Amino acid sequence: MFITEQGDGSDVGATTVQAAPGDDGSWALTGNKWFCSNPDPDLAMVLARPVGARAGLGGVALFLLPRLLPDGQPNRYRIVRLKSKLGTRSMASGEIRLDGAFAWLVGDPDAGFRQTTDMVNNSRLSNGVRAAGLMRRAVTEAHFVAERRIAFVTRLADMPLMQRQLMKLRVWAEQARSMMFQTAEALRRSDAGQC
Repeated sequence: MFITEQGDGSDVGATTVQAAPGDDGSWALTGNKWFCSNPDPDLAMVLARPVGARAGLGGVALFLLPRLLPDGQPNRYRIVRLKSKLGTRSMASGEIRLDGAFAWLVGDPDAGFRQTTDMVNNSRLSNGVRAAGLMRRAVTEAHFVAERRIAFVTRLADMPLMQRQLMKLRVWAEQARSMMFQTAEALRRSDAGQC
């Protein structure tokens, strides 16, 4: 997703990347995106303002940006730089310069923000589920070690302070998992128009 711009931050309604329609139904995107997750995908979703669109969130549209043009040539955008940030090595984030990049409009040109929030909600839920899963794995590994390690002629799992600590870890992991299931259900109900 290429959403954020340096001048607008989280104010998506201030998007300045411009989208100009082409004669063949495609669009040309021009401008800078400041924080792009996975800046070199085969396809990216990009928020941009069609030329002449109204100000604010209602004038922002969503576009599908391919890395390669239909003829196989590279699209007209480039990675300006990768972000130096803690903790993300397998999927970089970077700054993108769009130089009349070829893209297709996705859905209603006045609904780009709404369409993007659906993607963001699902990606945030995905991040939370992964975190809860990693917490549960850490608890499982802690139990594995505590069951097998002997200290002072006693298994760690039989020591009261270790039992207390393992129980605290289990509670936190279960809380995280429960919160993710409740969040997923709230998103499902919202998508179904039930709330």
